[in-house]
Amino acid sequence: MSNEVDARGLLCPQPVILTKRALDAMGVGVLTVRVDNAIAKENVRKLATSLGCVVDVAAEAGGFALRLTKGEAAELPTFLGECVSCREEAPAEAGQVYLLTKDTLGHGSEELGAVLMRSFLHTLLEGPVPKALLFLNSGVKLTVETSALLEPVRALAEAGCQVLSCGTCLSYYHLEDKLAVGEATNMYTILELARSARTLTL
Repeated sequence: MSNEVDARGLLCPQPVILTKRALDAMGVGVLTVRVDNAIAKENVRKLATSLGCVVDVAAEAGGFALRLTKGEAAELPTFLGECVSCREEAPAEAGQVYLLTKDTLGHGSEELGAVLMRSFLHTLLEGPVPKALLFLNSGVKLTVETSALLEPVRALAEAGCQVLSCGTCLSYYHLEDKLAVGEATNMYTILELARSARTLTL
């Protein structure tokens, strides 16, 4: 059985959602997904990999074609999210997830907010490592090459914390090529991961 999803021109997380629906609906066979940007390509590839599919990617005019092969032994578990990385299955324990929507902490003085964010990230290193840090909006500025707080974020990642930055947000700030720690992801993944664990929004 062969199917095709044309996700060119669609905003995140539509390519991932359409791919997931198509894989859920089909039996054994091949699904071809067409996208027009690298972030969508990675998001779809990582979703398919997490669902047990064999993935072949080819460049084509105006984007990429991903050939996803779903075999008889492939299982389709609930997608806990990792649209960007061939990662292992999520740990069984819930863990703590933090959703960072700004590059500073709290409302009011931006200068004070920067100090508080530095303190927050360094303090996280002293306790149990969070399951994940999810960065949205200007929060993605904390995960790029120019971030003054790259060191503690990287240390958390090395300690086993999953670090995910919104791909749409990186593109909005023209930082998609500057990501220095963790991986780019999409809103679908962020919501699925947030639903799977205790999540605190900062």
